[in-house]
Amino acid sequence: EGCNSIFMVLVVWEIDLQAMLFAAQGNKVAGMFHRQKIPVADYLWNKARVHFGGRLHSREAGIKPFIASVRNGFSGYYLPDQDHGEEHSEFVPFFSTYKATLPAIGRLMKVCKAAIVPLFPVYDHKNHHCLLYTSPSPRDRQKSRMPSSA
Repeated sequence: EGCNSIFMVLVVWEIDLQAMLFAAQGNKVAGMFHRQKIPVADYLWNKARVHFGGRLHSREAGIKPFIASVRNGFSGYYLPDQDHGEEHSEFVPFFSTYKATLPAIGRLMKVCKAAIVPLFPVYDHKNHHCLLYTSPSPRDRQKSRMPSSA
């Protein structure tokens, strides 16, 4: 609290759910999106993403609008596994394979004057809850429980 933050989120099936739950609880959230190939799907996804508030920034518009939102007090919602080709991406070990990522999180942290908070979502199918594990530092692990029906 009291400082800018960027949630670094893994790409998983419920990827949009966490940002929508944060926004539904009154938190200001900003994220970037990639346009869908089917215009109707693109419209519906983006309509759902902003239903509870927040800001969406198209990747086509670049990173500057996202940075401005984080500087203005919105929590950033950042997906690190992005493939922008061999020239711009780094390929790093990810479980039993390699994934592409942009070496940008350190620069984002500096220009946004933000703390980076890794966010690990897990769906608890027995209790129908989305469990969000955060790791602000290796010594300070906490678990936040958010009902998936929000």
